Amino acid sequence: LCRSDNMAARFWATEKPIWEEDRTRKTFSPDSLQEFVEFCEELKSDTLLKYLTLRLNGDVEHLRLLRDALILNTTLADLYLHSCLLTADSARELAEVLKVNSTLRHLGLNTNRIGPVGAHHLAEGLKENVGLERLDLDGNDIGPEGAIAIAAALAVNATLKIITLGSNSIGLAGNQALADALLSNQSLVRIDIDSNHIGSQGAAAWLSLLKTNVTLSASFFYTNNFTEQDDGEFRELLRDPDRKAAAAIIAASHYADTKPAREIPLASGD
Repeated sequence: LCRSDNMAARFWATEKPIWEEDRTRKTFSPDSLQEFVEFCEELKSDTLLKYLTLRLNGDVEHLRLLRDALILNTTLADLYLHSCLLTADSARELAEVLKVNSTLRHLGLNTNRIGPVGAHHLAEGLKENVGLERLDLDGNDIGPEGAIAIAAALAVNATLKIITLGSNSIGLAGNQALADALLSNQSLVRIDIDSNHIGSQGAAAWLSLLKTNVTLSASFFYTNNFTEQDDGEFRELLRDPDRKAAAAIIAASHYADTKPAREIPLASGD
């Protein structure tokens, strides 16, 4: 071989071909239970996959198989199960994963059918979990009971940084429980509770919390029927020079139904 041929050979021996599959990410929609069985068997010992999106149809057997795989897997960091028709039974299987898996960092469960019972299962898992940093639960109809269960978990969990609970009809009781839990929680930096229609009484709970909790750096309150006075009180709070939150708080006033919710920057003028 000539010199140029040797250089080319060394290049192709050491460089990753551009068409090689990225094995750190995968989106998978199984065509059959057997196909998912085989996938989960591989997942148990997989050391490359980091980000996984699954398209499932609510069959709890899929979740049992996934549970067994994730109990053994030690590398997966992000798992997305949005719009998979997951139920309370599915949540129970995922809770078992949370109790023993310490490498999963982000669990996305938006727009499922978890409900209050499923939220209770997940809360029990969160109480024992030592690794999860983000949990997405938007649109799961967990109601006040589910929110109260999640709040009890937040009171003791020390690793979760972000939780989203939008469009869950948490009610005033669930809203108050969440705010009370964050009086002692020092790890959560963001909670999203948009579209829960908690009104001025709900806003008061967060205004009270944000005067003492300096860890919570961003909260989102879109479409919650806040009044213009509530909006002004959030603004006044953020003008406080002792306020240590690093990010903006987003508050939606009574304009939310007709205008975009407005960002309220930290300690800035109008």
